[in-house]
Order: sequence, then structure tokens, then C-alpha cells
Amino acid sequence: MELKWLEDFLALSAEGNFRIAAQQRCVSQPAFSRRIQALEAWVEAPLIDRTCQPSQLTNAGILFLPVAQNILDSALAGKMDVQNLLKEDREKIRFSTLTSLAHVFLPAWLKSLQNLIEANQFVVKTNYNTIDDYFDALVDNSVDFLICYESPQYNFQNTNENFFVHKIG
Repeated sequence: MELKWLEDFLALSAEGNFRIAAQQRCVSQPAFSRRIQALEAWVEAPLIDRTCQPSQLTNAGILFLPVAQNILDSALAGKMDVQNLLKEDREKIRFSTLTSLAHVFLPAWLKSLQNLIEANQFVVKTNYNTIDDYFDALVDNSVDFLICYESPQYNFQNTNENFFVHKIG
């Protein structure tokens, strides 16, 4: 079953005319009719009485009408919820840092950025075990920025050509 079949069925039930409903759905009347037939095949019952003009819903069509509307409404609401969740996630700036920096450095630094960026857009992750895990998070796009101490044992400048290293202080 396809959502467009439900949208077609709802348009036809509102109009009672295949040609007008097909025009509203921006599809040819033969293609529209095939999609209605495909929905009827999926439901395994005729939904439209084609013998009268305007066309009428059969008893099965009357029974299926609110179901079709609920399925379509639920699918569209679910899609909107997912899009909103993804939009919220895209709008967040994700940092990774050591727990000590998350408590000592990051709060004041993020507060200084508040005029530029809304505070609720920040996510701070401190759950990585090694410095390589932190860099892996950058590579796999789990975080946007890594805030860390500079270590003489680790040359950040040569870590990865895709990283920009900026020293603070």
C-alpha cells in the first residue's frame, strides 16, 4: 500500500468524480483509476461504486474511509515528528571534552558565546575513553568540536588534514 493511494481515495470520496479527483491529484485519470484499483486490491474489497454518477463509496469504502484518513494523518504526523527531531539535532552544536574541562572551562566559554548562539543549542559529550575515541567521534560526525588539553605526547597538528586546530590561551 502507498500513501498516495490513500490520498487518491480521500480525494475521490470528497469529489465523487474520477476526472476531477485525478486533476486535483495532478495525475492522469487512467493512472488515478489504476491507483484506486491497486488500493482496492490491497484492501481486497471494492471501495467505490462506479455504476452511479457521482461515484459513491461502497459499504467497504465507508468503513475504510476513516481508517484511510487515520493512516494518512498518523504517517504525516510521524514524518513531521522525525523531521522536527532531526532539525533540532542539526541545530545543536556538539562538543566532546574531558569531564574536567566540561566543568571548569566550558561553562564560562559557552556563556561568552551566548550572545552569538542560543545556549540550548549546545551538547557536551564526555563519555569517551581515549583521545583516539574523541578523534573517532569527530571523524564519524558524532561531535562537531573537540575541546582538550594540549599534550606533548600527541601532535594535534598532524592528526588529520580535515581537522582545524586552534589553541586557546
